[in-house]
Amino acid sequence: MAKHRAKLIKEQEEKLRQQQLASEKKIMEIQNEKLQSEIKNKSQQISNVAINVVRKNEILEEIRDELKQVKEDLGVQFPNVHYQKLLHSIERNVAGKDDWQLFEDNFEEVHEQFFKRLRALVPTISPSELRLAACLRMNLSTKEMAPALGISVRGVEIKRYRLRKKLDLPLDSNLVQYMMDI
Repeated sequence: MAKHRAKLIKEQEEKLRQQQLASEKKIMEIQNEKLQSEIKNKSQQISNVAINVVRKNEILEEIRDELKQVKEDLGVQFPNVHYQKLLHSIERNVAGKDDWQLFEDNFEEVHEQFFKRLRALVPTISPSELRLAACLRMNLSTKEMAPALGISVRGVEIKRYRLRKKLDLPLDSNLVQYMMDI
């Protein structure tokens, strides 16, 4: 009887242990799903910030072009002081520091330590190269990067070339994949 009772108790304990393990596994799966959802949400926020920066810069560039056209049309009727003031204000707000700080903060939440790891690899990397690296990590196209960085498409291509050279990457290696692997 005692052996039978001990065996039943042992079986019950084993069942409870298996149930506890299954419960813990389920909890871990739920937590993992929650974390994945948070990462996806943060990635979406980063994309939204980047898209908003691009849109804002495109609008400011359109306004700048319109302003230049108005100055051409009106000539001296549009005082140079006001023209220069407006032009300077537009230029100052294209890819402003506040936009990039918000972008970098959100980016760091999703891609933890990316900038730190990149700085460790290349201590001489500049802030503009860090922005380019972040855009590459997000897999943005050159056309999407240009307004976000406040430079031309050709400027992005030049920056990519210089970054590749600074990282000492061969021409046949994929710069985007390299950034994703950091």
